[in-house]
Amino acid sequence: MSVLRKRFLQILEMERERNEALKEMKDSIGFDISFSDDMIFQNALDTFTKEYTKELRESVLSWMR
Repeated sequence: MSVLRKRFLQILEMERERNEALKEMKDSIGFDISFSDDMIFQNALDTFTKEYTKELRESVLSWMR
């Protein structure tokens, strides 16, 4: 498995765990604030994209020096 795919799957798992925590809060606060499966995936993709873009930018800048 590629490093990038592995990292994306790690981020996706973190988003799923976060969503489970939000579901558990439903009883405490009285309403559901969890995300849909589509939003969980989109949040993971957004986070991955930000990380990868930052890493790529840093690599390019180091090559240009």
